[in-house]
Amino acid sequence: MSLQEELIKLIFDVCEIDGYEEGAIGHDDPLLGPAADLELDSLDVLEIVIVIQKKYGIKIENKSTAIEILESANTLAGFVEKERQN
Repeated sequence: MSLQEELIKLIFDVCEIDGYEEGAIGHDDPLLGPAADLELDSLDVLEIVIVIQKKYGIKIENKSTAIEILESANTLAGFVEKERQN
């Protein structure tokens, strides 16, 4: 499973969204905002950020960074990979 799919599955699990299937959300599909299929709210974003920080041992500094990196699975995976190298 790619990091992108791992992160998508994590989002489904954290936000208690039923129906995860590999490939259900494209790696470039928006995760937040009106164009997103997941309909995540601000509490979901906070929960996702906390779990990602704990699971991958990284720090997401602020809300604007969180919103920026949660643009898609690809942007989130890129951030996680970059931060894990530091």
